[in-house]
Amino acid sequence: MTSYEMEEQLKNLDARTAAIERILPTLATRDDLRLTTEALQHGLEDAKRYALMLNEATRDDIRLLAEHMLAMRSQLDVMRSQLDVMRPQLDVMRSHLDVMRPQLDRIEGRRT
Repeated sequence: MTSYEMEEQLKNLDARTAAIERILPTLATRDDLRLTTEALQHGLEDAKRYALMLNEATRDDIRLLAEHMLAMRSQLDVMRSQLDVMRPQLDVMRSHLDVMRPQLDRIEGRRT
């Protein structure tokens, strides 16, 4: 190998070394990776706890809604029963009104 070739090889090596020296500070160390991994694990645990809390709160809301719906259904059943009791009375009143309508119409006719 000639001295010129050796000098070229050394220049190439210097250029490569300079490139590595520029890149090296941006690379993460094992400690950096360990700290990042720990931070991610803590974040994941926090997110998991928050998700479980939201899930439990949602279950409680659904349970409360179901209880209210049952209470409303019970009230509706009572109202239906009352209406069923009143229906025959309402039918009698309607038939009385039908009988009285012609008389009411005649009375109305006299007033005008």
